Amino acid sequence: MIGVSVFKGVGIGKAFNYEIESIIIPKEMIGEKEIESTLDQLNIAIGNQKTSLEAHMKHVEETIGASESQIFSAHIEILNDPELTSRIRKNIVGQKMNLVAAIDEAKNFYVGMLSALEDLYIRERARDIEDVMEGLLKNILGLSDNPLDTIREDTILFAKDLSPSETIHLNDWVKGIVLSEGSITSHSAIVAKAKGIPTIVGYKESHVLGGTPVILDTITTQLLINPTEIELEHYREKVKEEALHQKCLKQLVNEKAITKDQRSIELFGNVGSAEEALSIVEHGGFGVGLLRTELVYMNSKDWPTEDEQYKTYESIAKNVNGEVIIRTLDIGGDKTLPYFTFPKEENPFLGLRAIRFCLKNKDIFKTQLRAILRLSASYPVKIMFPMIGSLEELIEARKCLDEAKKSLKVDNQAYNEDIPVGIMIEIPSAVFAIDLLSDHVDFVSIGTNDLCQYTLAVDRLNPEVAYLYDAFNISIIRMIDHVVRGCKPKGVKVGICGEMASDVEAAKILVGLGVDELSVSPSMIPYVKEVIISSNYEDLKVHAQRIIKR
Repeated sequence: MIGVSVFKGVGIGKAFNYEIESIIIPKEMIGEKEIESTLDQLNIAIGNQKTSLEAHMKHVEETIGASESQIFSAHIEILNDPELTSRIRKNIVGQKMNLVAAIDEAKNFYVGMLSALEDLYIRERARDIEDVMEGLLKNILGLSDNPLDTIREDTILFAKDLSPSETIHLNDWVKGIVLSEGSITSHSAIVAKAKGIPTIVGYKESHVLGGTPVILDTITTQLLINPTEIELEHYREKVKEEALHQKCLKQLVNEKAITKDQRSIELFGNVGSAEEALSIVEHGGFGVGLLRTELVYMNSKDWPTEDEQYKTYESIAKNVNGEVIIRTLDIGGDKTLPYFTFPKEENPFLGLRAIRFCLKNKDIFKTQLRAILRLSASYPVKIMFPMIGSLEELIEARKCLDEAKKSLKVDNQAYNEDIPVGIMIEIPSAVFAIDLLSDHVDFVSIGTNDLCQYTLAVDRLNPEVAYLYDAFNISIIRMIDHVVRGCKPKGVKVGICGEMASDVEAAKILVGLGVDELSVSPSMIPYVKEVIISSNYEDLKVHAQRIIKR
């Protein structure tokens, strides 16, 4: 295994090593008389960059898809961010920095802040800021924004990372991408998937010389260097087979995830934005199984208001054809906010985070609950509390929800009185208290990422111990089985919203255990749907029990 597969397929071509063009930042200070003209230059540069991004967005919408085009809508919003532009202006006015240096400092500040977080999804948003700001710098300095457009032969592209802008302009000669950094949740990965380019991230093997013939197999995560003619012929056939497979997957878009013996599974997507919600529909999903609301807070310069939250949640809900499960604020741990000082903790992942933070800050919590409740008047919304560890926490959270409902009644605001309420099962204590917790909820969703980390005592992002992180560990499988058995007799539905659900082999086990819903990365919906449709539920039950009893 050479890395993590982003888009499964086979690419054949010559190695092309791409190194990001360095931008030389001038350090000269400006004089008092130059401040006004420098601010004017900033406004012009931002306007030009917006025009460029709008052209990107239109091109992507016409050639790839509406959901992918929204990546560049998000990039335009970054340019419109008053906090970011304010920092640049302060650098110019207060620090007398030249325009390029002022932008570079602001870029480094925000990229550094987000990159320090452990949450992979949020770290990838730092790459978006970097992409936008570097595009702005290149615009000002007159540098080429697309050095990869010279590729004119079948190519496997090797790079440290790619920006969304670079990825979107890759031509049809690029048959595969190998990145040493990046992740499956990055916007570059989303674009690569949409373009159908076999892609691997996390490649740590030896350097491949440019021009060397290679075969990239992202299905089995193999890289063949200087392949033989026999190997080339074999993989050329695989390329044809995979092209046919992709056509078959597209035909499943409107099909529901129902096994051969009629066991129906709700297949949803994990999202943090309106663009990803669109992607769920395009890939054949029927709802949002996890809406990460912390991104609304992290992208704001202050605590988002009730109306701001309502508008954001609505922009997501209107893009899907089914229910939307909204996870309440999961902040703390590695997820910090620029406008709030968290207490210093020896181990923040075991400290004041998620529901614990909300119950300590009930005004903030109730503002969010009111926004979600208002949305429930028009959309099939569910509320999900994260990191519940005890019955007492759940009861207190539900009390806050009742108080939010009462306040809306006083304000004559409509909401769904019977809005379904659920919890995340991601702490071992919640697994073994499921008989108590299930009496107070309509559904549960197992967050396998944190459940694995807390159960196995493994930081999956720490390369020294990451090999110990294993969602297939028998203890994790048995925990999921325990939760299902505790919920089924009471009619409480069980879902999975961790990365485990995106693995087709894991999906077989999960369905066999009796899980009702799988929420996965939107791009993985067709693959998971395919394995469900082609399976018999009774066979999967036998398979799952064989694993549990081994």
